[in-house]
Amino acid sequence: MARWEQIGGDVNPKEYGAVLARVEGNSVEIVEIDPDEEREGWYYVITGDFDEDDLDWDKGKYAPSIAKTHGASREDWEEWSLAERGEAALRYHGSNWSQGSPEHVKGWANALPTASNSIKWWR
Repeated sequence: MARWEQIGGDVNPKEYGAVLARVEGNSVEIVEIDPDEEREGWYYVITGDFDEDDLDWDKGKYAPSIAKTHGASREDWEEWSLAERGEAALRYHGSNWSQGSPEHVKGWANALPTASNSIKWWR
């Protein structure tokens, strides 16, 4: 099983949020965790699963639009890793591409994805 890795957010993710990715074969799972600014100890969690074909410039229906909203050209897009494209897609589509509305959970441990005991965090 592929390892989760922090690809976005802050060096203090528990306080300021993080984006995590796990690439396995031709697919990527993305988890965005944002602290609830009004309720200490609570987090919003948005998840999305993407196939490489969904994020391919020519095969994917939304890739050019996603890139455009991030100020990226086709060349930029093609240089991005699958995880970076997945993060951009999740930000573009938000919970509309994921499994519904953002989940609102109490506690940092509950905000992390399952099998998260070996996340590669930024230091």
